[in-house]
Amino acid sequence: MTPEALDEAAAALLPAVDVLAVASTSLGYALGHAAEYELVGRLRARWGVPVCTTSLSVVSALRSRHVQRISLVHPPWFGQSLHDLGSQYFRGQGFDVVDARLAPLPDDPDQVEPAMVVEYVAQHLCSRADAVVIGGNGFRAARAIDALEARTGRLVLEANQVLLWSVLRSVGAPTIAAGFGRMLGPGESDGHTTNER
Repeated sequence: MTPEALDEAAAALLPAVDVLAVASTSLGYALGHAAEYELVGRLRARWGVPVCTTSLSVVSALRSRHVQRISLVHPPWFGQSLHDLGSQYFRGQGFDVVDARLAPLPDDPDQVEPAMVVEYVAQHLCSRADAVVIGGNGFRAARAIDALEARTGRLVLEANQVLLWSVLRSVGAPTIAAGFGRMLGPGESDGHTTNER
């Protein structure tokens, strides 16, 4: 995704929106944290609205909960190269990626059911992980979050859930959405700013 393509998409949406959300985990992985942060700053300056990206949102969410050790799970269609970039991305931000897996689930996003995600992650979760990060905005795992947190006792951050959390925070709205885990549960507001470096 080029800067020009992002600007074109933003131009089609503004001024009808209050925030721009870039729903692409792989964008952050491919650019790296520093370049992704610069891209957000450029878009924010150009369009005059808050800008949230998935990977920066995950970093902010992890820091807001003081999490250091994570288990990282990606959908099979990420492939090994992008999967490895994800591990590097979070290690580069000081997180201890104690386990990283490409989930051996159906390669078609439409065939992935929440119960499959819960079962796979719960069975393979590293005991050293304080939280689970499920990357990939096309990996429809948001409906697995509550069950996975209940079964594992760990905080679960899923790409779309944490992007929504970041968007809500950026416009000063309550970060509450029932059924999508502790990050969007009542009483979880933390007052930190979105997409912190």
